[in-house]
Amino acid sequence: MIPLSSELSQYFHAWVAHLQHERRYSLHTCTAYRHDVTEFIAFLSQYFGAPVNHEHLNTMHRTTMRAWLAYRHRQSLDAHSTQRALSAVKHWARYLEQTMGLSLSIILSTRPPKIASTLPKALSQEQSADIIEQIATEEKILWIRLRDRAIALLLYGCGLRISEALSLSLRDLRHEEGVVHVRKGKGDKARNVPLLPIIYDAVMDYCNHCPYDLSEDVLFYGARGKRCDARIIRKQMQQLRHALMLPDYATPHALRHSFATHLMQEGAHLRDIQSLLGHSQLATTQRYTYVDLKHILPQFHSAHPLSKTHV
Repeated sequence: MIPLSSELSQYFHAWVAHLQHERRYSLHTCTAYRHDVTEFIAFLSQYFGAPVNHEHLNTMHRTTMRAWLAYRHRQSLDAHSTQRALSAVKHWARYLEQTMGLSLSIILSTRPPKIASTLPKALSQEQSADIIEQIATEEKILWIRLRDRAIALLLYGCGLRISEALSLSLRDLRHEEGVVHVRKGKGDKARNVPLLPIIYDAVMDYCNHCPYDLSEDVLFYGARGKRCDARIIRKQMQQLRHALMLPDYATPHALRHSFATHLMQEGAHLRDIQSLLGHSQLATTQRYTYVDLKHILPQFHSAHPLSKTHV
């Protein structure tokens, strides 16, 4: 039970419904926001020693927010997690301001923790191909093996996020147009991504062997007949890391990074890659230019005429 006053509890549940039905956030985002705000409320309840009411929020001091950030740091929660949690809390606060007339500037003006800039880590083209090949030879039930291969190809060949791939339905594969339609992208933004024949054939091969009804809104099923969970795919990648002696960053998301990096290496334009990945900001996509520079530098130093001369 969430430690809120009865009035705030009603507004909390109304906010969750607002995320789902009015803002049309994905199930993954709604679940994450609800979880983060629930944990924030639990902290405030302990901090104030009572269920949280509107007076607690209206009269909150900046030290309260600092205490929450410090608490998360002591719990060894990383800056990315805290930044996302603060974003959820601010969303809830804005909703309460609009619906209850509260003044929550202390929450809304709280600065997120700084995050060290990290470059996306991509696998080599050979490693990416090895993963696809290894999946095809695993000792699993045929339809599950075909499912796993199709998902891996969508991540590496279309640059989909794992959540996007698992949210697909059969109608999203628009073979005549040569695209896969991503309906539930990050931020609920839809986009079309080119669908290579090898990927379409792999998905159709899976569909022809899948024992479950593909007329529903589900394309990729788990063994028990429910939508395939991302944890299954992450666990499989963990096993592949050991089998192929891949680096620790060889995750499902690394296949998406590899998609972008390899396109960059082959001369694709940055704006095109931004569109394919579904990035709202070009700066997010520009990180791949730094990765590509690392790839080019050794060739540059060995090939440029000046590298062979001495001043």
